[in-house]
Amino acid sequence: MDIKVHYLLSVHEQKWIENAKVFRASYEKYSAGIDHKLYIVVKDDELKPPSDYIKSIFEGMDVEFIVHPNYILDCGTQQKFFNDYEADLYCGIGNYTTFCADDWLLKMCKPFSKGKVGMVSPHGSYEQGVSTHRVNIVIRNSCFVVNPEIFHKLHWPVTTKKESYEWEHGNNSISKICLQKGYELIVVDKNGKEYEMDNWEIPNGYRNGDQSMMLSRDNQTDVYDSEVAKAITKGEEAACREWWRRLTYPDGWKQYVQNFKETK
Repeated sequence: MDIKVHYLLSVHEQKWIENAKVFRASYEKYSAGIDHKLYIVVKDDELKPPSDYIKSIFEGMDVEFIVHPNYILDCGTQQKFFNDYEADLYCGIGNYTTFCADDWLLKMCKPFSKGKVGMVSPHGSYEQGVSTHRVNIVIRNSCFVVNPEIFHKLHWPVTTKKESYEWEHGNNSISKICLQKGYELIVVDKNGKEYEMDNWEIPNGYRNGDQSMMLSRDNQTDVYDSEVAKAITKGEEAACREWWRRLTYPDGWKQYVQNFKETK
């Protein structure tokens, strides 16, 4: 199976060097569990070839470098990569992503052999989007595997922040396109257990408990942990965890998912 994985490296991010080194460390610590080709997509408005320093960060790894303009935003870069390169499955890895268990890629690829699956990720939520202002169904784009048929059905470029929000959270998001076309959205935990979209409030999963069941982490999981740690020092741990839970899994999400499944 031809699986292409791309890691987004934005050289305009304040901590891009640290992010790249942490990503490499987790990539080497935890086996992907399945053959794949890794691409480092360097986001640089000047479109210069990757510097010797960037190459040195990934020295000794079997990678291919690609340069994209930074202004396209992460979603647009992912869209362009998936449209430019043919594969059986695509895996998108965000700038802040690190892995938490062996076979991280295999665990995200397995569901595709069991049915009509559109996207798989360690991160799923029902968080309200900026443009929708209601319960939503979202596979986050910081770490995911996607069926190429989904991306080949997308024709609009993502070049603005508003379009980026629409891509991930809007009425015409990639998650919604999957569902409208009859594809399933699956979340997998650290052990490879699979969850359909009406069971994403996973104990110790994304923004829940201590998040110890996450297959990958990113800046959003770190923010949650940081805020909980602050709340513990103030004696406000329970209230803090509940606030985050209600943000990610708001009241009414179960009924919304059920209604969506009945009407799609």
